[in-house]
Amino acid sequence: MPDISTAFNEIREQHADEGVPATREILHSLKERVGVEHFCYLRMGDRDPDDVGAVLTTYPDEWHDRYVRQNYQLIDPVVQKGLKSFLPMDWALAKKDDPLVRQFFGEAAEFGVCPSGLTIPVRDPHGRRALFSLNSGMKQPEFEGFTREFMSDLQYLGHLVHDHVCREGGLDFPLKLLTNREVEVMKWAALGKTSWETARICNLAPNTVKFYVRNATAKLEASNKAHAVAKAVKMGIISI
Repeated sequence: MPDISTAFNEIREQHADEGVPATREILHSLKERVGVEHFCYLRMGDRDPDDVGAVLTTYPDEWHDRYVRQNYQLIDPVVQKGLKSFLPMDWALAKKDDPLVRQFFGEAAEFGVCPSGLTIPVRDPHGRRALFSLNSGMKQPEFEGFTREFMSDLQYLGHLVHDHVCREGGLDFPLKLLTNREVEVMKWAALGKTSWETARICNLAPNTVKFYVRNATAKLEASNKAHAVAKAVKMGIISI
């Protein structure tokens, strides 16, 4: 797995030469570097009636068009559960006892959607809700190992994409995202580790850990470290 923020920014700069870097083109380039077949981003419409939300995928246009035309978001168990959850959802856990749901997954497979997938809920300080999904041709045990190892990176990528889509759409999104190091130290803080313990685990100086914690706390607009940890967990930036 490449450094997520570096890879995302490099690809965004490459596409910037073509004008405003479109999120779909960024996702197409990024999927090869991450090692998955497809990405999908779905943001629900805001309370503003002019905001109808956004859907951006690397799936074939035929499947995207059919999904929208058939209103499959109303029966897609991944979407239905993901919008109510704060935790990532492995597609293998989706219930398929409804005939309509089984038909939906069968059609998806015909259009090249792989069976292994993960959906990450994204929440931002403005109350906007989004789902960021990755789809892989890996066998399920391999995919579970992949997502377990890189879960923090994948959640962070979901927030990077959400941030870019909101900016691309001219929506207010002032929150600065955390760096990989800031995510790492906040994750250990969430697990109850002191700055000294985190420094030993991450091979950093204790003062460096404190520096990352202060930065993360400021970016999350939190009052202290505990508040920052709580916000990071709620927003899905870190998982414990």
